[in-house]
Parts: sequence; structure tokens; C-alpha cells
Amino acid sequence: REEGRHTRKAMDERQHLKRDKLGVRVVCVSDTHGRHADIKVPNGDILIHAGDFTHFGKKKDIIAFNEWLGTLPHKHKIVVNGNHEKNAEWKKDSAKLLSNCSFFLKDSMVTLEVSILQTQAKQQESTDKGNDKNTPNEDPNEDTILPASSTNTIKVKAVSVGIYGTDFFWPCPSSNPYYDLIPKEGVDILVAHGPAKGYVDDKHGCPSLLKAVERVCPRILVAGHIHSAHGVMQGAGKCKFTTFVNAAICKAGGYKAGWKAVVVDI
Repeated sequence: REEGRHTRKAMDERQHLKRDKLGVRVVCVSDTHGRHADIKVPNGDILIHAGDFTHFGKKKDIIAFNEWLGTLPHKHKIVVNGNHEKNAEWKKDSAKLLSNCSFFLKDSMVTLEVSILQTQAKQQESTDKGNDKNTPNEDPNEDTILPASSTNTIKVKAVSVGIYGTDFFWPCPSSNPYYDLIPKEGVDILVAHGPAKGYVDDKHGCPSLLKAVERVCPRILVAGHIHSAHGVMQGAGKCKFTTFVNAAICKAGGYKAGWKAVVVDI
């Protein structure tokens, strides 16, 4: 009974981690292995590629991948290493070669300012011009656009989205000091090539990454690596407010595109 009370208390203390949605659409892909041209990528606010964009680190693959990134409409494009890129001979030039991605993250973080469009019904003008009590408070982060002959108000709101991307690491059963570097605050999206233990991992996930997720509590963890585990799972327990994504595109048993991109609204 005492143990049960402690568990409930720990869960109650994490209720503040339940956050309102930002209104941001995140498009997730991983493990394209040079087959990026074979997939259809939905539009969204942020595109995330969770690594293995090459086939065994071939330089021609990263060049073609970068050109493909340049054709996509997403304003924000985030890429991390997979195991196929980790030891490529051009690894020191990765950021330079990926000139069409917004940020190549390697144990590093970026905070994006994402513009969100919100359509609302146009309010009737007050007949009492001098009555300011009916005037809504304006959000300093919003710009209001009223198209000609429109009955709707379109608000453009800027929201901050914190994204941390790790380098590639094989699963660590004890601890990974690099995961300890992930900030506890401000990480909305965590990107790692390999999945966390127990979530869309086909029993091959990393225990250390799971501990990091429990500590950081991102809105989503975007991963790949285990081709057969493609999918989405909602966390439980200490991870109840985190959505786990395995966005692998190539299916198990080969390097041909077979899965679709994953779209998550946060």
C-alpha cells in the first residue's frame, strides 16, 4: 500500500507536464536509405528526418538527399545522424553537405519560432465606438490579417518549439552520458535515431534513452532504426505525456521504401 501511495504521488507531481497543444504539425521520416524520392511527404510546419538517409554512408546519397530536401516546402527541416552516417568518411562535413536542411543536430538543441495560422469568425463591430470593454486583449505574438471580402479573421501566431537532436548511439543498458546532456526544460521534440526501450522498438530499444525521456518529458520522441517497428505509441507511467514515433520508411528485410511518413500534431 505504501508503495502504491508513492507511485500515485509521483504521477500527481507530473500532471503539470500535460501541456496545451501548440498547433504545430510535425512530419516525421527516418531510414530512407537513399530511397527518399520514392516517398510522398505531407506538408507541415516542421520536417524531421531521424537518420539513415544514406545507404552505408555513400556520399552520392547525402548529395541526392540534400537536393531532395531543397524541393520540399517545409519551412523548418531538422536532420540527425543514423548509424549509416555515423562513421562515413565525410562525417565532418555533414552540416555543410546538408545545406538545404535548417539544422543538422548532433547532441545539440535549437528553438524554432513557428508561425501558426488561426482562422476565426470576424467579430461584429461594436455600435458603441467608444466602448473599449468589448475589445478583446491582443496577443503581442499575433498579427491579424483580414482578407478583402472575408468574414473570417486569420491570426498569425508565433510559437516556440524546442528540438534536441542526438548523435547516433547503440543501445546502452546502463547509462549514456551524452543523454545526460539533454536539457530538462524546453525540449518539445526529442530526436534520436534509435528508439527508446519498450516503445515502437521490437524489443531493441535503448534503456538509457528511455530514462532520458522520463527525465525530460518531451511532447514527442522521433526515432527510426528498427524498420519493422514503424508506428506510433503513446507513453505510459512516467512517459504518459510523450508520444513515441518510429518513422522508418524502409521496411524490414531490405532497403526499399514501404512505410509512410508519420504526421503528429503537437
